[in-house]
Amino acid sequence: MTLPTVVLESLASLKATLENVDAETTAAHAAQVAALQARIDELEGEGPVEPTPDTSAPVVTILPVTEPIRTGTVVLRATVTDNVGVTSVFATVNGQDAGALTNSNGQWVKSLTIPTAGTYSIIVSAGDAAGNIGIATRTLVVTDPPVEPPVEPPVTGDVYGPTGKHKFSLPGFAQTHEVAATWSAISAQISTCQSHSGACRINLAPGTLGTGNGIGSSASGVIQNVGSASKVIYVTPRDGYGTVKTSAGTGVAFVGVKGVILDYIDFSQTDGVMVRNTDGFKIGHTVVKQFLSTANSAGVKNLELVEVAFGIEQVNGVSYDRAQFKIADSAGFTGLKFIGCYGAPNYKPNGSSGHCDTVQFVRTSSSGSFVGTEIIDTALFQSADQGLITANTSGGKIAHSAFFGGATSQLRYPMYPGGDPITLANALWADWSGVAVSDTIVAGSISSAFRPTSVTNSKSTAGANGWSALGTLTKADLDRIAPSPLPAAIWK
Repeated sequence: MTLPTVVLESLASLKATLENVDAETTAAHAAQVAALQARIDELEGEGPVEPTPDTSAPVVTILPVTEPIRTGTVVLRATVTDNVGVTSVFATVNGQDAGALTNSNGQWVKSLTIPTAGTYSIIVSAGDAAGNIGIATRTLVVTDPPVEPPVEPPVTGDVYGPTGKHKFSLPGFAQTHEVAATWSAISAQISTCQSHSGACRINLAPGTLGTGNGIGSSASGVIQNVGSASKVIYVTPRDGYGTVKTSAGTGVAFVGVKGVILDYIDFSQTDGVMVRNTDGFKIGHTVVKQFLSTANSAGVKNLELVEVAFGIEQVNGVSYDRAQFKIADSAGFTGLKFIGCYGAPNYKPNGSSGHCDTVQFVRTSSSGSFVGTEIIDTALFQSADQGLITANTSGGKIAHSAFFGGATSQLRYPMYPGGDPITLANALWADWSGVAVSDTIVAGSISSAFRPTSVTNSKSTAGANGWSALGTLTKADLDRIAPSPLPAAIWK
C-alpha cells in the first residue's frame, strides 16, 4: 500500500532532525535513525495504500400518502440517506419506469399520474457513486373521487321558473271583443269594458304594437288611467304567443291601470316595461329586457307577474338592474307577486361604480314599504352585485324557488372578458322580515338581514339557521332544475 505522502514527509523530517543533532548525541540516536530509515524503506516498498471500499447502500423511506388516495395526480415523497452521497433516485409503478425524483427541501419528490382506481406497487430506488442500490416499496390503494348524487329539488313537482304551466286564475267572460294590435285600440276597448258588467276578454289581431314614451319614473303610459280594480279585463293575442309583439326601441309604460291582465304579448323587442301606480294590473308569459315598477302617490297594489322572464340571456357592459321595484312615496307596494318567473344577470364593466342586481326592491324617499310580497316557482341568477336584494320588506312568502349566486350562477352565465369579477355569491341578499320560506334552494349567500318566520324543506349552501345543506350544483343540475326558458316552446 502507499503510505500517505504527509506521513512519509513527516518521517523524513524526523530522520533529518536526528542526523543533525550534535556529536555527543549522535551515537545515542544512531539506532533510531537506522530504524526510521528501515521503516521508510519498508513502507515505500509496500506499494499504494488502497482506500476503504464503500459497501453501504443508501437508505430509502417512502413517506405515507394522505388517504383517501384519489385518481389523478398523486405526489410521491421519499427520504434518502447515504454515508457518502446519493447520485440518483428513481421510481417504478407496477414495474413500469416512472422517472427520476427531484430533491426538494430534503425530500425526493415525484408527481405520479394515476388514471384509474386500483392497487399500485411503488418502488423507489436510490444509487450512490460506488454503485450501491437501496430500495423501498409501498402499496397504494387508489379510489375514484366520490360521485355527488344529482341535486334534487326539495320537493317533487315542476322545475323552478317558467314552464308554461302557471296560469292566471280567470273568471268566465261576459263579453269578448277583438281589436287591432295598437295601444290606442286597446285603451279604448278597456274604457268601453269598464261600463259593462262582468269580466271582459279582448283578443288582439296579429300585429306589432308601437313604441312608447320610455320607462322613466315620470313617463306617460301607452295605457293610462283605465280599468277597474273590481273588474277583470283580459287582453291577449287572438292567435297566441308570438303573434303580437312590441316594436324595437323606446320602452312602454302602464300608468294608473286597474284590473287589466296583459297575457302572451311579446315585450322582448322593446327597451323595457314600466308599471306605475297600478291596482290589480298583471302581466304574464313574456320576456322583457328591463322591468321597472314605481310606487309614487297611489302606490302599487296587487301587481302580479306570471312567467315573466327578466331576460333569458345575460347582458354585458351595463350598470343597471334587470328588474327594479322602487318606492318614492308612503304608499309603497302591497301584494306584489312573482309566479314562475326567471331572471338572467346584468354584468357591468370591470371597475364600474354602477350597481347591477337581478331583482331589486328599493325605497328612494318617503316611508313606504313592501308588504306581503310572494315569490313562487321562480329562478333568479345573480347579476354583477346581487341576485335578489330587498329593503323595507315584510311579510309574504318564498315558495318553491331557486336563487343561484357566484360560481354556480356563472356555470350558465359566465362573466365576460373585461367584466367586473364576482367575488361574493350574494344570491339572496334581502332585508326582509316575517317571510315564510318553503321548498326553496339558495346556492350562495343569504344576508343576515333576511329574517324569516319559518324555513321548511329548504336548502342553502351554508345549511344554517333552519336550512339544510345544499350539495354542489353542476351545469347539468341547473339545466335540469331551472332550464333556460324557451318561449316559443312553452307558451304556444
